[in-house]
This record gives sequence, C-alpha cells and structure tokens, in this order.
Amino acid sequence: MLPLVSVIIPVYNVMPFLKKCLDSVVKQSYSNLEIIVIDDGSTDGSGNFLDDYLLYSCRKIEVSHIKNNGPSNARNHGLSFAKGDYIMFLDGDDWLELEAIGNIVDILLQHEQKIDLLLFPYIREFSKKSVKRKLFLEDAIFFNSLEFKNLIYKKLIGPRGNELKTPEKLDILSTVWGKLYSRDLIKNKFSPFNVAYPEDLFFNIQNLADVKNAVYTEVTALHYNRSAANSSELTKKFSFDDYLFSNKLINSISSIIANQNLGCEYEERLVSRTILRLFSFMLILSVSSLSFSQKIRYGNSIVKDPINKESFKKFKSSRKSLPKSWQCFYFLMEKENTFLIVVTLFFFEKIRRFING
Repeated sequence: MLPLVSVIIPVYNVMPFLKKCLDSVVKQSYSNLEIIVIDDGSTDGSGNFLDDYLLYSCRKIEVSHIKNNGPSNARNHGLSFAKGDYIMFLDGDDWLELEAIGNIVDILLQHEQKIDLLLFPYIREFSKKSVKRKLFLEDAIFFNSLEFKNLIYKKLIGPRGNELKTPEKLDILSTVWGKLYSRDLIKNKFSPFNVAYPEDLFFNIQNLADVKNAVYTEVTALHYNRSAANSSELTKKFSFDDYLFSNKLINSISSIIANQNLGCEYEERLVSRTILRLFSFMLILSVSSLSFSQKIRYGNSIVKDPINKESFKKFKSSRKSLPKSWQCFYFLMEKENTFLIVVTLFFFEKIRRFING
C-alpha cells in the first residue's frame, strides 16, 4: 500500500501567493495525500480565501483557523492530528512541482528498508530570475546513519574546516521545508521562536539525531518565494528581540552538546554558527527602516555582546578558512566598527537587490 503523506501548510497573510501554493498541492499526481492548512490568524483575507477554496477543491483539505501565535504553533497544531506515514511542511507562499510527491514516494519505494528522511533541493524565485540551490553536488545520495551524522547532522550545528569556505550555506540544510520526514522520526514539537530562533533549525537538531538512513534526490524541487513583493517587507524590519532569541537557541544547542557529551568538534561547530549568524542580523539591521542612530545603537549591542566577544576569541584560528570578503566583515565585527559595517552592508544589499529584482 502506498504511504500516506501529510502536507502541513501554515498560512499567515500570504494572500497574493496562496492560490499558487494550494494548487501545487491539490493538483499533485500522487493520490494518497492528506492536506492540512492552518490559518494562523491572518488579517489580509487569507482565511476567507481558504474557506472559499474548499468549496471548489477536487481534494479534501483540512482547514483550521487559530489565533495568531507564529508558525511553530501552527505546525504543531497540524502535527497534532496528522495521520501520515510521512510528513512534509510547506510554507503558504511557496509551492511544489506537480510531480513532487509522486517522484519522492517512488524513490522511497526503491529501498527495501524504510527511509527516515528524504531531502530535495529548492529554487529561489526572485521577481526577475530563478536560482536553483543544490544541497549536494551529486544528483542522488543514500546516507547510512554514520554518513548522515557526519555529512548532515553535524553541519546543522555549524560548519568546520573546509565547510567555512562557503559560509553562505550556513542554513542550507536547516529548513523543515524541502524534506520528507518519517512520522516516527518526529519526537519533539516545534519550540516557540522566542525560545529558539530560528525554529526550524532547533526542530531538526532535536529530531534528526537518531536518523538511521536518509536519501537526497534531485528529481524534484521546492520553489522558495523570494520575489520583491514578498521579501522587501521583511528587510524593512529589524527585531533586536529576534537576535536575543537567537542567543537562546545557541544556549539550548550548547546544553544539548554538554548533556549528551558530544565533545569538542560539536563545540567548535557551534562557535562557528554563533559567529556566522551575525552577518544576517547585521544585514537586516543595515537595510531596515530604522534611523541611522538606531542602527548604530543596535549594532553596537550586537558586536559588544559577551556571547559574541567570547566566540570571536575561539573563532580566530578558523576565520582564515573564510572567503576574504567574509574575513573582512568579521574583522570589522571583532574590532567593533559598527559604522563601517552598517554603511557597507547597506550598499551591498542595494546592489544585490537590484541584480536579483
């Protein structure tokens, strides 16, 4: 019998993209499908659109309307009544290729043993172009438990050695979308973002430690919406609270490493994550709608934070493995030159956004 696949879709204020997302799941060629959509208290009409969509859908869709409490709570709500042998998460502004689930299940069925986890790449959709992000150089890979630990799980904690040559790939494996999880694998729910930010990463660190086998395939891809209409709003906002919640995540991972006696390699990888995450926060801060004085004030709070100052000491020998441009950025961070960091990143992002659209 074909496995039941549950697709869990949290929705919050994604009205312009919602139909494309839903159509991509409803029109899947694979038949044994459970579609669970959670309206997380949308205020832009997304909730009403879902109710109308149900009337004309050719497939049954389970729709829940809940009070807004973030994607972690919405996904947990979906998990609480999902019946699938496998679970897939899809954000309400992204979409799947129409043969995606059928192709993935075909690969699962090629293996005699049950596959714990299947990973597939994604295509970043900008307004002017599409860019495919491969997770690995190969088109298809089978991982046993040791290979998964060394090639995937450790990288969730952070990069090390030659992995630092591509720091932009820090979180390429950490998302919950672009994966198909065995339901038996999920022992821990999503933590709220104010406990562990980003939530996807901590969910994977908690649930993927005991993966017995996994598969990577290029037979399909998820389309990750980075269009200007979607992403420009995000880059106008900077939340210092998010940075503080990220500190909580670092401390939570540190506790896991200590409690499970994972050793020095994991501690070194966590130091790398602690440092590399700072680029995203400083970039968002630099292009935000805050006044320049506010940017400098928040930037100073980040560069002078004891958790970062201590990590810079431990990271100094590893920094030479980074590309030269990244070495320069972290040199400025270590020297606490917030003014130059903010100005440089502001113009860097302006140029990048002009190129990508």
